[in-house]
Amino acid sequence: MQKIYSLIACLLISGSVFSQSQRLVLFEEFTSENCPPCAAVNGPLNDLLNNNGSEVVSIKYQNNIPSAGPMYGHNTADVNSRMTYYGNNYSPNGILDGNVYNDQPATLTQAILTNRAAVTSPFTISISHAINGTSVDVTAVVKMTGSISPSGLVAQFAIIERNVYFTAAPGSNGEKHFEGVMKKMLPNSSGTALPSTMVQGDSVVYNFSWTMANVYNQVQLAVVGFVQDNATKEVHQAGYSRTLIQNDAGVTATQINYLNCDTVVTPSVNVFNYGISDLTSVDILYKVDAGTNQTYNWTGNIPSGGSGLITLPAITLTAGSHTITTATANPNGSADQDAFNDSKVTPLLIAASPIATPIIQGFTAGAFPPVGWARYNADAGFTWTRVAAGATGTNGSAKIDFYNSSEGQIDELFLPPFSLVGANNAYLTFYVAKVRYSAAYNDELDFNATTDCGTTWNMLWGKSDNTGLTTNLTANTNAWTPVSGSTTDWRQETVDLSSLLGQTNIIAKFTAISGYGNNGYIDDINITQNVGVGENSVTETISVFPIPSAGNVSLTLDKLNASTFTIVITDMAGKTISRQENVANTGTLTVDLSSFENGSYLVNIETPGQKIIKKVILEK
Repeated sequence: MQKIYSLIACLLISGSVFSQSQRLVLFEEFTSENCPPCAAVNGPLNDLLNNNGSEVVSIKYQNNIPSAGPMYGHNTADVNSRMTYYGNNYSPNGILDGNVYNDQPATLTQAILTNRAAVTSPFTISISHAINGTSVDVTAVVKMTGSISPSGLVAQFAIIERNVYFTAAPGSNGEKHFEGVMKKMLPNSSGTALPSTMVQGDSVVYNFSWTMANVYNQVQLAVVGFVQDNATKEVHQAGYSRTLIQNDAGVTATQINYLNCDTVVTPSVNVFNYGISDLTSVDILYKVDAGTNQTYNWTGNIPSGGSGLITLPAITLTAGSHTITTATANPNGSADQDAFNDSKVTPLLIAASPIATPIIQGFTAGAFPPVGWARYNADAGFTWTRVAAGATGTNGSAKIDFYNSSEGQIDELFLPPFSLVGANNAYLTFYVAKVRYSAAYNDELDFNATTDCGTTWNMLWGKSDNTGLTTNLTANTNAWTPVSGSTTDWRQETVDLSSLLGQTNIIAKFTAISGYGNNGYIDDINITQNVGVGENSVTETISVFPIPSAGNVSLTLDKLNASTFTIVITDMAGKTISRQENVANTGTLTVDLSSFENGSYLVNIETPGQKIIKKVILEK
């Protein structure tokens, strides 16, 4: 039931005393236990929402796209009604305050949340709830604090289960943790129209009671309320009654750069107070890799529903890839009542000392990333992996899974740090294979480098499906794998690295930005430098034929400025296969590869002050 009333004081003072109120933003998501992209999106999305727990509250509708999971069956009517209301026909689909944002939720950013939270609201919403036996009793007050016409406005209330945890995934996408799951709209999905006679200062009181059904853990029940305009879909204000858990703290993020050039790091953790009691003390447990937990005892004050940034002691690490695990324990000296949301695992990279070029990588080894390489998978979803298909045979390549990665997700593949001191010119060559899903999807691949440990990055090469990344021009709606050695599927790219000449510590990476299209592959990465004069022009005039070869390969060396040279043949991993010194330069050179196994090799022509590398392919 509801009632409207005006405070007596409101009649004695002018309406100008009333002002707009601080906004609580509402984020709604349509998602599913059987939706693969949802699993990849929801972890980072929930982190973003939780890190802004004082500014935003969320409701998640478990729908039937692409198919129905068990939670959709718990309240089919209310979910279907909200899907119809927004015209929802895909998952995941995120909606911010009704009409401010409606998109793939992987594209939701901190700036979008911050900008919307800064817009004041003409309402306040206060909500409380209690659990009485098998019922949830809700009391809410919606107060008009600004000047707005109530025509077409409705008050909506939803009981949610704040956290649902499974030991085994209930659907096919592997998700085991769900947040903000809508259990019941009160009194139904249509909500309750605000009185048309409301004026500034008026309030409406709502009382509801719901008999619990399909609840996994009643202590996780909470209530979200919001005022929405049915004509424009805009949500003017949200309110929240938190779970009835007294003491519950958790780490929502560990703040530290992924790339570090110093072995000493000082991480900070963002601790969120999920409990209804103020958080005045908590233990922060932290460890590196699989090491022993260290404990940092914190005291202070984080209010219910608020967060605080806590700086940990400095940690000394070795070069290479690591993880830092941080977790909360003993909030307010008591046992944490929801241990599932306590911890966070964060990757980081301590850059090794730079190595000399050439850097040669054909991804022939089974281990991935290769030794000295690293991958940064910020969303902990689909990322760079090794596959057997290669540019010149079934000897491996690096695949970026655009097909399953949600739009906007970024995955990075780091090369070993290297130096170009003393180089006269330097180049990167690599093979790429890419097909697009359709013209509606646009994936991107970039090559970036930094000389100041990531403070600034320079993009030295970059292409998207719309700007020439695609190699196979036939769109494919199935997850795509290129044909090994196919010139239709693979294309070699050359990148001029002259802007990096003379730099002592260069860190480079391939950056994949998903457009939710189709898969991409790179292979035979080769960074070489020349230290003499005119080597680039010499390199370009040296031809290799035939490619591929069944045994003998011929090179034209008439432009080589040396009477003798050293020839070194290596595999794509850099292993020396043969070496011959003081070879007379007769203008041509024939290399016999007939005793080698099929695959790709590098022919290195070395003279005093010159080093020229040519790739050859053997197919007997």
